[in-house]
Amino acid sequence: LHYPLRRQRQMCIRDRSITLPESIASIEEFAFEGCTSLDSITLPNAVKAIGTAAFQSCTALRSIKLPNSLTTIGQNAFFGCTALESVTIPHSVTEIGSQAFGGCTSLKRVTIPHGVAFSMNAFAGCSGLDQTTLRALSSKARTEL
Repeated sequence: LHYPLRRQRQMCIRDRSITLPESIASIEEFAFEGCTSLDSITLPNAVKAIGTAAFQSCTALRSIKLPNSLTTIGQNAFFGCTALESVTIPHSVTEIGSQAFGGCTSLKRVTIPHGVAFSMNAFAGCSGLDQTTLRALSSKARTEL
């Protein structure tokens, strides 16, 4: 099931925190793009994919818990989420798209299990990540997506 884009737009304008219904299996591309008041979202355990630019430019987004069912994080999915401070990628994820977390300037902590395919530009412009973290991430990068 996909959540109707119009409904998502209405929710993100009205609410700072959103919990999506358990019946949602994917977050469509551009679904919450530009929802500048959204500061936290809870994704249901059934979500397998986050589409291209789904949360792009959600500048207040500080917290998102990625479900263990998630397999794909699309390109630019969280691009420009400047308040996002940490992210833990579940073991179920097999692919992180280009610039998925690009421009997340407050991002200080990233946890990625071995075996996840991603390119280093997935974290381009994350000025909050120190060089040690960036080197550790680059040693895990398997492929240029």
